[in-house]
Amino acid sequence: MEFKTNTQPLSDALNLGIVNANVSKFYQPSCLAHLTAKRNKLIINLEAERLLTQITVSGMGSENGESSIFVDNLKLKQLINTFDTNTVDLVFAEDGLTIKSGKAKFTLAKMVDEEVAIKKPSTPFEDDAQLEVSKDDWKFISDKQMYAIAMNYIHPVYTRAWMGDQGDVIVGDYDNSLFTHSTKNTLGVTCLLKDTIVNLLTSLPEGSKLYKHGRSYIVVVNTEGYEMITEFTPEYEDEEGSIGNYNSDIILGIFDKPEEHITFNPAVINKFLSQADILSEGSDDIIDVSFGGGKLSFDGPRVDYDVDVAGTCMPFNIKFRAKALKSVLSKYDGEKMNLAPLSNGEEVAGITVWSDDLVTSLAGVED
Repeated sequence: MEFKTNTQPLSDALNLGIVNANVSKFYQPSCLAHLTAKRNKLIINLEAERLLTQITVSGMGSENGESSIFVDNLKLKQLINTFDTNTVDLVFAEDGLTIKSGKAKFTLAKMVDEEVAIKKPSTPFEDDAQLEVSKDDWKFISDKQMYAIAMNYIHPVYTRAWMGDQGDVIVGDYDNSLFTHSTKNTLGVTCLLKDTIVNLLTSLPEGSKLYKHGRSYIVVVNTEGYEMITEFTPEYEDEEGSIGNYNSDIILGIFDKPEEHITFNPAVINKFLSQADILSEGSDDIIDVSFGGGKLSFDGPRVDYDVDVAGTCMPFNIKFRAKALKSVLSKYDGEKMNLAPLSNGEEVAGITVWSDDLVTSLAGVED
């Protein structure tokens, strides 16, 4: 089978459907694209953790019936993106997919045999509720919160982002005592999301439609050149085989904003922390942060800095890993942020920092 289609819609569809960050050698289906050519359409099925995607691109096949093949999805996307011809031809063969653009021909090897199957997404029912989907909100979550997600599986539930039915979003790492909070979630249920799902929602174009479909969600993107349907399935703390309980009711309590707090411009401190990073000789450098006499002070290996602040709070002295402190404060890019010490009931154990849209809690390190 030889299938001809317009290059730009195919490229746009692949760029949307194949999210680089969702491709992992530890989840084999995420590395594959399953292409099926029919008489007048090309179907591309993709899968990542908790995500099923189907792309349909119009075109013309050389014969009736259908041809199918699995290829490396990133190589397919990258190759198609380099073409400047108006059309592209896909030639399906037993051992590979030959792609013709103008006078050039390229062959992608067949990746697997038919025993590896990529599941197909559901389509929305007529009575499925349509929800608001804001790319800006999901980009905020991705840019300002997902850095804090746990990277180890000692407490696996914290390798997920927690979504509350009232709009809360918590992303954090229990073992490093780092948690972030916003109210950018509009899914309408309490659930846990893999980073793959956040990556998808961040990449959606304007005009995308989102439907609640049982315990899953379906995204529909319709353009003149292609259609994409993606089904993503959150995890739920009450489901059989749950990954665990996030203890969100306890964690939400650490995001209180005390009346007594100090206020300052984060830009000046972020500049200092970037300068300190230049002189760092390892990831375990410690910064001593203290407040007293109207000044917030930073003292670390080979560096120290004082900044005048507005407001007041109880004096404190807390040690932080320099890289952790920088990762937190660098997410605040407005003209003003607030800070207050965080007590565990007996002593000051960390800090809470916040702006209008974001709250972060970071514990100090022991001497």
